[in-house]
Amino acid sequence: MKTKLITTLLLIISLFVSTGEALAARKIATVHGILGTSAKGESLLITSGANGYFFDPASAAGIKILSTCQTGKDCVVRGVISGNKILSAYYVKVGQ
Repeated sequence: MKTKLITTLLLIISLFVSTGEALAARKIATVHGILGTSAKGESLLITSGANGYFFDPASAAGIKILSTCQTGKDCVVRGVISGNKILSAYYVKVGQ
């Protein structure tokens, strides 16, 4: 009986820890850069240096970004970002 209880508690604790880490990787942020494509043909927003934020052009975020910004032009995107991938775009405008 004690073993089952301890095992269940450990599983529940590990579930909460892993869920928290996954959610912590996502953040709402604003990125500013030049709209372009990578060497692999992926859409991306190139920021300072060689850094960039990738996005799926067929996703809702990608459609919104590509309908507002033009390739090679400055673009500002605010949305949910995980690592270097834009997951959703709340606000997109042509940069200054």
